[in-house]
Amino acid sequence: MTAKSHAASLMAAAAIAALAGSAMAQDAAAPQEEILTDGSAPAPTGPQWRAFSRSSNSVFLVDIGSLTENGDEAGIKIARVPLTAPAGDYSHVVDDFAARCGSGQTHLTASTDALEDGELTDAFPVDEPWSPAQPGSFDDAIKQFACDDMQPAGDPFPSIRAYIDAGRP
Repeated sequence: MTAKSHAASLMAAAAIAALAGSAMAQDAAAPQEEILTDGSAPAPTGPQWRAFSRSSNSVFLVDIGSLTENGDEAGIKIARVPLTAPAGDYSHVVDDFAARCGSGQTHLTASTDALEDGELTDAFPVDEPWSPAQPGSFDDAIKQFACDDMQPAGDPFPSIRAYIDAGRP
């Protein structure tokens, strides 16, 4: 099943998915938390993970500090963290997304698994085809983070480990 057809089937089930390449459940939901800022805040330095969406199994965080820009394209990291796990289990997935700001397209470029100890494995390329970010979708949120200087509400965490240690709020 391609990423596009996978996303289309999840949209029909009222959930929008754009994440692929992991053995973890791929159950991305459309952003549910209010996007707060419009870039008027100072540029972040270092990782700044903020939760922006939840599904029945996962919470999705964006690292605003990972934003890279190259002409009309921008890149940003999104993490999928299980909502429940045994104490001391820091496993999660970090996906690298790219966005074409002018045309409103996004695609997943690489994925990295983090083991139970939180250590990242080697990234593996995914390189999905570019697709339009539909308004209100998960991909639209990624485009807004990468291109429009939008940030989710809530306090940032310096790492996924810190987020998990805080009780996955």
